[in-house]
Amino acid sequence: MTRSLITVVSLGLILAGCTAPASPPAEPTAAPTQVLKPLSTASADITTQIYSLDEVAKHHTPQDCWLVIRGKVYDVSGFGEAGHPGKVAIYQGCGTDATTLFETRPMGSGTPHSANARTKLDGFYLGDLAQ
Repeated sequence: MTRSLITVVSLGLILAGCTAPASPPAEPTAAPTQVLKPLSTASADITTQIYSLDEVAKHHTPQDCWLVIRGKVYDVSGFGEAGHPGKVAIYQGCGTDATTLFETRPMGSGTPHSANARTKLDGFYLGDLAQ
C-alpha cells in the first residue's frame, strides 16, 4: 500500500513538473522596426512605363515578343508556345502595333477577342505606347 501511494505521489510530482512553466513569458523589449501598410491604389503611387514603337520593334521574335494593342505594350514572349491557337498571328504581331490582328483575328474566326481574352491580356501589360 505504501509503495502504491509513493508511486502515485511520484507520478503526480513528475506530471506537475512537466506542465509548470520554466519561466514567465518574456515581455517585448523593443517596438517593431517595420510597419506593414496596405497597398495603395492611388494613381500617384503608380508609375506607368512609356515605350516608343522603335523600342517595341526590337522585340520581334517568338522568344522576345512585345506587341502593341490599343496603345498599350504587352510582353507575350513564349505565349504562342503554350499551345495558343493564334500563335501564327501572335508571331506576326511581334514588334508591331498588333491592334488590328487582335481585334479582327484575320487568321482565325475574324471576330474580336472575348472579354476573357482581354482580361488575360492585362497580365502581360508592360506600359503604354508613347504618343
